[in-house]
Amino acid sequence: MTAIDSTVIEQTLKNAKRIVIKFGSQILVDTQGRLAIDKLAALVRQCSELVQQGKQVILVTSGAIASGRFQLGFSLDQQLTRVQKQACAAAGQSNMMQTYQELFRHYGVGVAQVLLNPSDFSQRWRYLSAKALLEELLNLGVVPILNENDALSESGIFEQPSCVATTSFGDNDKLSALVSAQLEADLLVVLSNVEGIFTANPFDDPTAKRLPFIHELEELTRISTAGKSKSGRGGMSSKLEAAQLAAQCGTHIVIATGLANQAIARLFEFSGQNEVFPATFILAHPDKTQNSMKRWIGLASGYSGILTLNQGAKQALLERGASLLTVGIVGVEGEFASHQVVSLQDETGLEFGRGVVHFSSQALQEMVGKSKSELVQRFGAEVANLEVVHRSKLFLSGEEAI
Repeated sequence: MTAIDSTVIEQTLKNAKRIVIKFGSQILVDTQGRLAIDKLAALVRQCSELVQQGKQVILVTSGAIASGRFQLGFSLDQQLTRVQKQACAAAGQSNMMQTYQELFRHYGVGVAQVLLNPSDFSQRWRYLSAKALLEELLNLGVVPILNENDALSESGIFEQPSCVATTSFGDNDKLSALVSAQLEADLLVVLSNVEGIFTANPFDDPTAKRLPFIHELEELTRISTAGKSKSGRGGMSSKLEAAQLAAQCGTHIVIATGLANQAIARLFEFSGQNEVFPATFILAHPDKTQNSMKRWIGLASGYSGILTLNQGAKQALLERGASLLTVGIVGVEGEFASHQVVSLQDETGLEFGRGVVHFSSQALQEMVGKSKSELVQRFGAEVANLEVVHRSKLFLSGEEAI
């Protein structure tokens, strides 16, 4: 790591005003699955110190299912059914929130629980409503404590039809990245049981080396990952995916261990002067960030159906800046309403974009492949003049956001 890299890290941590911190399950529970109160108390104290320094902190916490396992008598090795996982989440979440309230109250910091589902991101009005709520809590000096609503969530525990892709939060890694993008956070800190990103799995390969600074997002795709913890649903691969999403939206990322003494404080105390940064810093790429609508469509929304396009339509979208017209559609899959997000795929099944449609799936079934003159004859000029997906509500993987 160069002196310039050290300076970038030091200045980013010093100047970060809005910070999302994600606690992984493996740092919150002990070997028996019980909440590790001493560790949690230390982490809360360090979060409170950041708030007292004038920073805004958003906490994304895992651990509800892991904590609930112990409360309900399930061992960490026991395979749970879907409804058992839901029961563990319901039991564990209330216990965790009560603990957070008590610990933060000791430092005079207020907290508020916000449980999120994938639909809170896939539906635009709910996405904006959640953003407004979180902004208000931060303005009031409150620490929002976020978790996926595993008791009723449709991702992770629930399976979806192949034509529907909701936002799968995984082990809350993606949730933390989505919230970072939603709130335009300066920094995302992901705390788990590893000291950062390594060239190989450090638990299996003693020669694995930690990467202290990652400049380009392409580097993340070349890192080999494997394995996940018994107490969580994620792993290093989900952290890399989350890091790429957050960085694309202009948020710097730190992946660090939450098990070290002063795990959070030591990051923000980094001076950059002949020090080794004790984590991995991933540089944000705000130059690759699109407008908020397109960013939501491409990175947060999920999709409710699939439109298959011919090669001519694909080229028109990717190369000529066109909107999507009915004449280029060769197939419609799934059931969706107007103004929902759909996946745009070519005839090989490769997704190359997403967009908000003007028509329902039922209406489009009757319009597939028809030219504008045919639409005028059958549906009238008003319908014929509408694009299926307007360019302003179209996200393409070849655009600047990827």
